[in-house]
Order: sequence, then structure tokens, then C-alpha cells
Amino acid sequence: MTRTFKKQLHRVGRTEHQKGSANTQTAVNAMIRDHDFGQACISCGKPRKLEAGHFRNSNQGTTRFHPWNLNGQCATCNRYSGGVTYENGVALDRKFGRGTAAFLERLSRKTELWDTRELDQLKMAARMGWRVYAQVYFELGPLHLSARKSA
Repeated sequence: MTRTFKKQLHRVGRTEHQKGSANTQTAVNAMIRDHDFGQACISCGKPRKLEAGHFRNSNQGTTRFHPWNLNGQCATCNRYSGGVTYENGVALDRKFGRGTAAFLERLSRKTELWDTRELDQLKMAARMGWRVYAQVYFELGPLHLSARKSA
């Protein structure tokens, strides 16, 4: 008789919050790919198939889901060229206004954790499109706007 241990195993680190964070990231990435479809890569400017690329990655939550931090990037820039950070920052300043890259850099050093309910709201907003997502994001994270104004 073969004994199966599968039922006894569980995934370490897959709490409800972690699942919510992963599901939100999936929805946000799909929204970015849809929003930037047909545009050139934000970093290299080449017309390629785009992924959702982060200018500044943050596991603390401050920039992970920030609408200005997520933009269409080709796989080469996103995966293999380290995000082409300088070029990405220049493009962010052109797209969202001067100082955006510096603002996101400072913001990525802070810690602001999203609770599970907020992650669910972000996920649902991402499914409705970029404009709705940005509005919900800034309503949930008002410190982000005030931090930019004071910078």
C-alpha cells in the first residue's frame, strides 16, 4: 500500500493576506497590460508586447500597487535589464510630471501595509480599469498624495 503525504503538507506562508496580495498583484498586472496595450515600452520606447513593470519594487506595500509606479515594459527591460531604471524614471517624469521618479524612490523606502480588505478593494478596482483603480488607490492611501505635495 502506497502512503500519500500530500494531504498532510501545506504551503508555508500562504495566509489569507498573502493570497489577497498575490491576487491583487495579478489583477493589477492585467490592468496595466490592458491599459498600456499598443503603446511602446516605457523604458526603451520600442513597440513590443508589454508586461507590468515596476519602477520601484516594494514588498512593504508603498509602491507595489502605486498607479504611477506600474507601467507597460517589454520583457527585455522588465526582466533582463533590471527595469532600465534611469530611462524608466525619465519617462515617468514626462508622463506624470517632474519629480515623480524621485517621489516614488522616497516612497519605496517607507512601510505602509495594506490590510486584506483594502487589497480586495484594489483588486476589484483594477478589474474596472485604470481610472477607477487610480481613484480607489488614492482614496485608500491618501498619505501618498500629501507626501508628494510636501516633497
